[in-house]
Amino acid sequence: MSPKSTFQPTSIDGVFTFEPVIHGDSRGSFHEWYRLDAFAEATDYPFFPEQANMSVSAAGVVRGLHFADVSTAPDGHPGQAKLVTCPAGHILDIAVDLRRGSDTFGKVEVFELDSKTRRV
Repeated sequence: MSPKSTFQPTSIDGVFTFEPVIHGDSRGSFHEWYRLDAFAEATDYPFFPEQANMSVSAAGVVRGLHFADVSTAPDGHPGQAKLVTCPAGHILDIAVDLRRGSDTFGKVEVFELDSKTRRV
């Protein structure tokens, strides 16, 4: 049986990390970095991407703080979810819970994402 990719909750409610299984050989590598059913099962939230963006930065660049309004939409789901990955090099992704009234309000998590582990 091959190893299974894993989702792990963090100290911030609703924030998860994903560790994919990377299959490598002389040609390079292959991994599954998103699958709706696995994501929904792990997070109890079906994530349907509506937009995808890619930025490329020089070494030492700070892209800034991006606020996501995750207030509950009329359908009961958060207003916005983000999936962050690093296709080349490495980055620090920092999550801060700014939701007033949240049990994890004020919590900060720092994630190192890189092109070797393909952590999301």
